[in-house]
Amino acid sequence: MVTFADISKSRKATPEDAFEVFDSLPPASVEDLVGWKLKGYEVITGHPLEGLLSANGWFGKEFYDANNGQPLLIYNSDKDDGEDVYACDPLALFESLNQGKPIRGNASLKAEASRCRLKTIVFRGATTVSMFYDQVPINDTFKKVDENTFFGYMDHKDAPLPYFFVLEKHSKLS
Repeated sequence: MVTFADISKSRKATPEDAFEVFDSLPPASVEDLVGWKLKGYEVITGHPLEGLLSANGWFGKEFYDANNGQPLLIYNSDKDDGEDVYACDPLALFESLNQGKPIRGNASLKAEASRCRLKTIVFRGATTVSMFYDQVPINDTFKKVDENTFFGYMDHKDAPLPYFFVLEKHSKLS
């Protein structure tokens, strides 16, 4: 059986193995995520969007409270310490990606307001927390690996394969 440690080390898994590990983990709660800037990385499963966010400077997410947060934090420069990031508007990001425009350091893509919210849902038989984008039909559902680490699954209505990622607490929001 594949473990989360195996997936975390290799940063890849079959969709079946990723779901098996995801389903085995305890639920996450809104309280686990609120007040944190979280650094993320993708898990390669064969999804057609894999590598796109990472190649364009995706840092992670942050949640101010249950109804306000930023689903896409992007590095503003080559300084990859997590301090020089900006909240990217999802619609502007997708449009820029479609046009082949750069994302990293592109201040015109900055989100001027919250772009997501958290809700407790039942997913794959477990009550856990999911982040809903305000503007697009995508939600990210989280399971808890430990107090600082979360295994995420992006659910997009039209996606042919699952997209998995990991979030780790980076810094407490003030």
